[in-house]
Amino acid sequence: MKESRIIADYDHWPLAVWRFDDDNYTDDEVMRWLTEDVGKALQRNEPFGVIQDMKETLSTISQRSMAAKFVKENREPFQNLLAAAYVVDSRAVRGIITAIFWMVPPPYPYKVFAKVGDAIDWVSAQLKKAGITPPKLEPWR
Repeated sequence: MKESRIIADYDHWPLAVWRFDDDNYTDDEVMRWLTEDVGKALQRNEPFGVIQDMKETLSTISQRSMAAKFVKENREPFQNLLAAAYVVDSRAVRGIITAIFWMVPPPYPYKVFAKVGDAIDWVSAQLKKAGITPPKLEPWR
């Protein structure tokens, strides 16, 4: 099996980090990430936060549909997701993601950021509000 270019890091649980280190992923890679990596976090059945470092990545229509279907089918486990921060370099892509979420809001609190450090601060604050001590995490870029 080909190694994924989507990196899932659970070393700072209850804060997961999903890094998209490329800008073009196949539908199979995205489906594997959803079912294996996102699924792993949901299967813990514990409150958590996530930082999704997307850099310049903008998923295709079919990938957004797969993700929407996955979230819909796993709505109950997604109740444990207390905060999702999306880090995107491009202002245009941040605007597109924000517009998509306005039209189809996810069932969890989210924010879109330009900088990893801002995303860490926000997710950590959301975990604290829920009575969870956030891990110490330094920006990786």
